[in-house]
Amino acid sequence: MKNAQIFVSPNRSFLKCVRCVLFAVISAGLFVACFAQQPSPTKTLKTNQPDTITFEKHVRPILKAHCFQCHGEDAELAGGLDVRLARLITAGGESGPAVTVGEFEKSLLWSRISTDEMPPKGKKLSNLEKQAIADWIQQGAKTARAEPERPEEARFTEEELSYWAFQSVQAFVPPESPSSNDGGAIDAFVASKLAKNGLAFSPAADRSTLIRRLTLDLHGLPPTVEQMDQFLQDSGPDATERLVDRLLASPQYGVRWGRHWLDVAGYAESDGNIGKDQARPNAWHYRDYVIRALNTDLPYDQFLTEQLAGDELIEGIPDRNNPKHADLLAATGLLRMSPDITQTDDTLMDRNQAVADALSVVSTAVLGLTVGCAQCHDHRYDPITIEDYYRFRAVFDPVFPIHKWKKPNQRLIDMTDDATRERSAAIESQAVAVQEDINTRRRAHCQTIQDREIALAPEAVRESLRTAANAKPAELTDEQKKLLDQYPKVRSIAWIVGQLVEYDMPAHRAFEAEEKKVAEIRKTKPLNRMLMAVEESRDAVPASHVFFRGSPESPTTVVTPGELTVLVSARSDTAIPSQMETSSRTTGRRLAYARQLTDGTHPLVARVAVNRIWMHHFGRGIVATPGDFGLFGEAPSHPELLDWLASEFVQHGWSMKRLHRQIVLSRTYQQTAARMPNVDSGNDPDNRYLSRMNLRRLEAESIRDSILLASGQLNSALDGPSVPVAEDGEGKAVVGTRLLRDGLFAGIESAGGQAFRRSVYLSSPRALPLNMLQTFDLPAMTPNCQRRDSSTAAPQSLWFLNDESLVASSQKMAELLWSEENDATAQIQAAFVRTFACRATADEVAFCIEFLTTQAEVFRKDANAAWQEELGKRPEAANLRSLASLCQMLLSSNRFLFQQ
Repeated sequence: MKNAQIFVSPNRSFLKCVRCVLFAVISAGLFVACFAQQPSPTKTLKTNQPDTITFEKHVRPILKAHCFQCHGEDAELAGGLDVRLARLITAGGESGPAVTVGEFEKSLLWSRISTDEMPPKGKKLSNLEKQAIADWIQQGAKTARAEPERPEEARFTEEELSYWAFQSVQAFVPPESPSSNDGGAIDAFVASKLAKNGLAFSPAADRSTLIRRLTLDLHGLPPTVEQMDQFLQDSGPDATERLVDRLLASPQYGVRWGRHWLDVAGYAESDGNIGKDQARPNAWHYRDYVIRALNTDLPYDQFLTEQLAGDELIEGIPDRNNPKHADLLAATGLLRMSPDITQTDDTLMDRNQAVADALSVVSTAVLGLTVGCAQCHDHRYDPITIEDYYRFRAVFDPVFPIHKWKKPNQRLIDMTDDATRERSAAIESQAVAVQEDINTRRRAHCQTIQDREIALAPEAVRESLRTAANAKPAELTDEQKKLLDQYPKVRSIAWIVGQLVEYDMPAHRAFEAEEKKVAEIRKTKPLNRMLMAVEESRDAVPASHVFFRGSPESPTTVVTPGELTVLVSARSDTAIPSQMETSSRTTGRRLAYARQLTDGTHPLVARVAVNRIWMHHFGRGIVATPGDFGLFGEAPSHPELLDWLASEFVQHGWSMKRLHRQIVLSRTYQQTAARMPNVDSGNDPDNRYLSRMNLRRLEAESIRDSILLASGQLNSALDGPSVPVAEDGEGKAVVGTRLLRDGLFAGIESAGGQAFRRSVYLSSPRALPLNMLQTFDLPAMTPNCQRRDSSTAAPQSLWFLNDESLVASSQKMAELLWSEENDATAQIQAAFVRTFACRATADEVAFCIEFLTTQAEVFRKDANAAWQEELGKRPEAANLRSLASLCQMLLSSNRFLFQQ
């Protein structure tokens, strides 16, 4: 540590580290919490090898995923072999029987799959899948029941149709568990599961850890000094409840949880065409709608309904002066967020892909199913037919008429109210008046210049010269042209206005400066409210068809709108009308469907919603695949708890804030994240059963926002247009606007205080994500993101070491501490509170004091002339620089980067 060198370059670019002090600290273990990062869940085959293996449960899903397309679904069977029924496999095809019962090694099927000869293309069978087929053959190629006469009658098996996710939500009674300590239903369910696996709860986290966890979870920010003091000084038994209520009441809650929803909505501010990515300057209206909705605790059923069919909730023509109408239209931006390249590449296939992406967003976000996998053929894992897919698509076809398509910029809906229009008109009138005054004075000045130039000519030609100069070019006589050639500086007033720089440079700077004021006046205009929203047109409602192999150029059977068949059986009245009454502006399909989804009986909607909220609190959902509740997704770790939460969610008005409160006040949530020797067990290495809290790295936005908060720079303003992001001279995406001069890069124009707004308010074009956010795993919206990755990569360490924005924030934080505290010990304690939400121990203070002293001495010996000059003026500058080094070290530590 003492040999670590930090220097400042001659241009005072603050900290440029030669050897990374922060890593020395990390390796010394002084600032890193002693927790191991949890491994991400691994995908395991849903086929295990029980005593009896049956075709329907264990083998058919494998063949369906890999083989049905060639050996079952096509009109002409490859090799004459149909693998959809066990007896058809045994019967075989052109090459003879595919299975020799009881002798897998002699079976043709085994020989083809074991050598990876089959399937011929794409993904091969895994070893587990091959073993399942071998065991099935060896055990006698058994079936669970008698097979139908025709394979078409067995499109899905009882095992697929009875899968837990497709059944109604059950209202389970919480179990009695002595280890839950009356902590509520959540703790009872978790304690019961722990006990069955020989596990128990870990001790509760200390109060400093708990407030940091709560504020990061609910706000995406560490606690402020004031929040810390208020909580730690509250000795009441319900202090935590009061803290949670305060956090949920803050508008920063909506910012944090709005970002989570924007991930599943696929929010991006460009269309997504590689090399031709078009900006979406009005996408932010949808973002602001989401944040407002969550802050007001809009019930989740209404939240979904408005996004799927907000326009259909408006009676009559939308009123631009009705804020609620604008909100309802902005909500439907969900259906416009997915990639859509038709602004530049508008083919039928491009249009079809835009629709497919939008439906993928809806199905994964709302249903937790990969319905899009049935676009070209029956779903390879779930009981969803290709007809199901196009019935589902028919619900949305009226807003996606691929044969009467509108390009993205043609779909914008102007909901600018009259008051805004009047303000804009008044400002424009002011700007015009100022411009006309400038024009009048400039023409008068140019008239003076013309008079001056004419006066320089002989008196005999002056009048003729004036006449020629003011004549229209097309009307000039040969004599006038010759005269003007003799006196090239005599020209018309209009010419002189345009070339004023050649006649009177000072006047030309002066008038340009005044015109900049006109531009500044126009910048004060309120923005028009242009919404990326959906609307239907009665004359553009298309007939819905099944597309052969998913191609819009090959429509086949006509379909009507409807729910997925597998989700209908447990519910009544799931019909969706193709058309509402003739007086309606819209077909009403989306509204009817939204009301079915949110009537409280749907098997997936509430489960998916509560699971996603649970995931963001614990780092892993009860179902670890939040966008795939189907057969290829993960089974729930606590199925009874999932259904209890879903049932409670619906019964209590779909309140998301109430659900948050239930979760974070549970003993399960408030456990320590430390591995406890007397609790931990090899039975649960991934902590699926929650015998402790999971250690999690902060998400990209939380890292940036937390650094800004710790350094006193965070701008917490809400709403409004996104802060621009541009490519700098190094090809890096930074906050600001790109400046060009003569077509060449001329620097980045600062965004001022807007640059320090929360990350959700930064522009997010698909092709140009902010460099810092991308470094820390900002997801690509292709078309959306169900669960973020958390990587550990060298560029992240380099960012903490060298990035100019972190260096600047470290300096700002040091200046803040320097201004607030008088001595080094107090500065260290304040730094710890700002970064770790706790006070430093005596050993940590001693270490930091030694570090500050050593670094200050190193800086005093820096021979740079400019630095020595400043040091002469400000002897404390070396101490301030060493404090900035300490701040950078703390901000770069795992203890700051991870949530315990």
